[in-house]
Amino acid sequence: MHYWDMHIPYFVPKEYKNMFYTGNPGDPNLKSFLPFEKDPFSEWWLRAADEKGDFTGWIAQLAIEAGVERITDAEYIVAQYDAELAYLDQHIADVLDTLEYTGLEENTFVMITSDHGEEMYEHGIFFDHHGLYDANIHTPLIARLPGQAKGIRISHHIRHTDIAPTILQVAGVDIPKEMPGKSLLPFLIGKKPETWRDDTLLTLENSWMSKWALRKGGFKLIKAREPDWHGFPPRELYNLPSDTGETHNLIEAESKLADEMDKELEALISDELKLYGRTIDPLVEQGLSPMGKRAWKWLKKIETKV
Repeated sequence: MHYWDMHIPYFVPKEYKNMFYTGNPGDPNLKSFLPFEKDPFSEWWLRAADEKGDFTGWIAQLAIEAGVERITDAEYIVAQYDAELAYLDQHIADVLDTLEYTGLEENTFVMITSDHGEEMYEHGIFFDHHGLYDANIHTPLIARLPGQAKGIRISHHIRHTDIAPTILQVAGVDIPKEMPGKSLLPFLIGKKPETWRDDTLLTLENSWMSKWALRKGGFKLIKAREPDWHGFPPRELYNLPSDTGETHNLIEAESKLADEMDKELEALISDELKLYGRTIDPLVEQGLSPMGKRAWKWLKKIETKV
């Protein structure tokens, strides 16, 4: 089942709207949302209704519903996201209750996950899912296998590609050898697999940014193939256990480690290219997505006006 609620625009039923917020979201003394007005998304999200009255940006609509001229407190929008989560949680509960009511609970394998997280306004990324920070790429995975122990936490790195093999094995279907990923069934029945991949994780983005990231040994290196409109440095290094918010760039303080991880990152990319018979990094070959290029064009337009 596909739920769209945890996604922009953050519109929730009226009874949920003030569940996690008290105060005035348009208070001029609160300024956490104001930096967004220099963001390319602001062109769409803060847009007032046109002459026909048939288009209003979603944050402009939130302001109208809240009875304020404009949103100044970013936490108000965070609260709407939290309300969406509460709304979603209730409807997932309805599904689980229905399984129990119909007698299907003991014969149904349930997995809950997401394709991405969301940056609230960390790193200057307002209410969107771009960037290779954990707020975006570290997603939940919750599984319930009938007859097995509950409340077990798995500390190993799990990937989206592990979901399909898991479902096949639970259903008693052979896993094609060509299928990427590994079945999580051993974890679900309380047994650690004899072998499991190490904690090395390679990720990439080519939408609003064009970047690779290597996660290993508690550190994450993010490397850009071209500049981004946020003005982030070309390389970033974070110690994830001690800096979960990824706010302290160690690229200079840990320069030796950064260079070692950079070298390993490029080697892994090269290996992947060879595996698929390619010679050019797709991030370099394709460049930014049309939306990413549009953001750059918008920023240049603003700079010209200034």
